[in-house]
Amino acid sequence: MNNLFRHIALITAAVFSLHNAAAAGEEPQDTLYFFQTWQQVLDFEPVAYYESPVHIQPDANYLRFDFDDKEVNHSINHDYVVASLGDSVWFVNTTYLDEHFGGDNLKVNCYTRLFFSEKVAYLLVDMIDINDYGYMGEFFYCYIDFPNNRLLKLNQKMLSTLLEDYHDLQMRYEGMRDYDEPYMMEEFFLKYVDRAASDPMRPNIDDF
Repeated sequence: MNNLFRHIALITAAVFSLHNAAAAGEEPQDTLYFFQTWQQVLDFEPVAYYESPVHIQPDANYLRFDFDDKEVNHSINHDYVVASLGDSVWFVNTTYLDEHFGGDNLKVNCYTRLFFSEKVAYLLVDMIDINDYGYMGEFFYCYIDFPNNRLLKLNQKMLSTLLEDYHDLQMRYEGMRDYDEPYMMEEFFLKYVDRAASDPMRPNIDDF
C-alpha cells in the first residue's frame, strides 16, 4: 500500500472553540464539522463545528483531541460519529466504531480517515507509534459492514468473501498469482468499493 498517507494532526485546546451548527453563520472554508448520525453525514448536516483548524493537514490520517474542558473532550470522544474538514476530508470516531460494531477491534483512540459513498464506507487505519526514531505506523484498510454490524480488516479471506457479491471480480482476484500481496488486495478492494457504490440493488449505509 505504497500510496497511503503518512501525516498526523493534533488539535489542542488553544486553537478552537466549539459552536452549535444550528446557530452558525458563515463559517470559514477550513471549518472542522461534527456529525452524530450517518444520515447527517450523507446530507451534510453537522451538529457542531470548530473554526479555522489551521493545524490540520488536509491529508492527515487521523485526528486526536486534547482540550482542557473535560465536557468538550467527552462530547468529541463519545457523542460524535464523524468529523469532516470542510466537505471533502472525512474522519470517523474509532471509539464509536469499537462501541457499536463487532469484528476487528481497531485498538486506536482517535478519529481516523473515512472514505464513503451512499452505498459503502471504509477507513484507513494508522496504528500509531511515535518514538525516538520518528513516526512509524502500520496502515491497513478496514471495511464497515453495516448489514452485519462489523468492522472487517482487509485480508485475503475477508476480500474473497466480500467479492462473492460480484462473481466476476472474485474470479479475477482469486486467479491472480499474487492474490495475497497487499498491493493486489488493495487493488481489488477498491474495485469492490467502486462496484458496490454504483450497485442500484445495494441499500444505503444509513438504512442500517
